[in-house]
Amino acid sequence: MIALTLAALGAALSSCAGPSRGGAGVAGDLRDAPVAPVAGRSEPGIEVLAWSTDAPLATLASALRAVSRGGDALPPDAAALWAAHGLRACRVPVSDLERLRVLAGAPPRSVRNWLGQALVWTEAVGGPEGPSGQTVALEAERLRLGPGRLRLLARAWVVPEPGERGVEPVLRVELLPQHQDAARPAASDALLGAPPSIAAADQGQLFTRLWVRFSAGRADEAVVLFAAPPGADLERLADEAARADPSAAGGAAPGVGQVVRAGPRDETPAPPTAGDPIGPRAGPPAATIPTIGEAMLLSTVQPASRSAPTSDSAAERAAARPPVTRRVIVVLVPRLPDGYTLLP
Repeated sequence: MIALTLAALGAALSSCAGPSRGGAGVAGDLRDAPVAPVAGRSEPGIEVLAWSTDAPLATLASALRAVSRGGDALPPDAAALWAAHGLRACRVPVSDLERLRVLAGAPPRSVRNWLGQALVWTEAVGGPEGPSGQTVALEAERLRLGPGRLRLLARAWVVPEPGERGVEPVLRVELLPQHQDAARPAASDALLGAPPSIAAADQGQLFTRLWVRFSAGRADEAVVLFAAPPGADLERLADEAARADPSAAGGAAPGVGQVVRAGPRDETPAPPTAGDPIGPRAGPPAATIPTIGEAMLLSTVQPASRSAPTSDSAAERAAARPPVTRRVIVVLVPRLPDGYTLLP
């Protein structure tokens, strides 16, 4: 089973993603068949897609508002706890996933992973490696993690439930963040070339408070996961993105020869917040400690030049470009059987 890592997604930006080690997942162009099962699979289970984009959070918030069905994808208490740790979830029609990708500014290449009915904890998406460890922000404390990486484990299985048409299939999904230790056994460490069998849940610290469960009873509705700072107002960010670029929010672009005049800009400084009683701060922003969601689904990268530098000064200008934040958008796509028959 392959893992969805930020490194793999970085490779997918320029070309096709790397080959699957286990043959279960493949990278494909989603423009032609955005919801086709991985490798022709049609059995029940869950499929994980991941896109990578350098667009700001406001662009993603605007894209989600254009396609989301609204409502919480997770139970309310779990959604609030996840938001406090930098993780958000929303429901999006499967038929609108390609539109979401385009509006979010993600390239058409993706990493796809077929989990199927994962009855044991299985890695769904993994963050970047932290060889020297990292510190993450929890609700009321800071936690120092050793070398390794943050990842999201998943379990999923189909169960029968009574519905309008009798007994209907429902996919039960559980998600659990974990810090996977860098000292985990590798294949080369094992005697006779056979790696030891260690359950995923035993490979590092589990954040059991963030263990969530939800049911997917519709095959036409996916769950989209992404990182956002605690307290981020996605509606306000979407409004800002719509004002900056109306076409990015799904509106029509100006026609040829059409002049669009923006209204007067509001230069009034924002009022001070409760956490900043002295008003806008001067100087560079202070370094912030990422939450679990941000540490797992965000990374800082140096923007690549479109052409090779032709001089030392061009190389220096390329190196001086500010780094950008690359975010991973994770999509959980349920695959349900057509019907359910209970044997007598």
